[in-house]
Amino acid sequence: MLSDTRFQISTLAFSVLLFIAVSWNAVQVWQDEPNNVITSLIKMPKASEQHDLTLENDHMFGVAPLIIDPNQLPTADLDLTIVGIVLAIPADQSRVMIRKANGHEKNYGLQQALPGGAVITKILPQSIVIKQDNHYARLTLPKHALTFDDAPSSLFGNQQS
Repeated sequence: MLSDTRFQISTLAFSVLLFIAVSWNAVQVWQDEPNNVITSLIKMPKASEQHDLTLENDHMFGVAPLIIDPNQLPTADLDLTIVGIVLAIPADQSRVMIRKANGHEKNYGLQQALPGGAVITKILPQSIVIKQDNHYARLTLPKHALTFDDAPSSLFGNQQS
């Protein structure tokens, strides 16, 4: 009986101390920033954050991941050439070097805009997937045939041993 009473008293004391600590913390937060306590509970968008509330712009259940077979995509109609691709783990660290028609080369990563307004959405070993005007297309790393010169002739002429 005595141990039950001690347990109840210690539980009550702990509850009172916890209540005092939480109340003290709430008072301190309220004194430091009284307006932020309420605004953090009810966050109203600023005028600059508001956007057009139409069904075309809002996705009720989020945006589904895009599953694309790059081989089925049309070739992009951009005057760009892929010079090289560097794949990385994680994939968002991958880079692609692209040459413009004027010969200038630049490195790009995922979600970066290319000249002409297209955005890189995926970097693959032999190509990249781009999105331009809500349409997907691909740019492919050019395949060049290897050509070799004839074997060099001996510096000492045609000697046989």
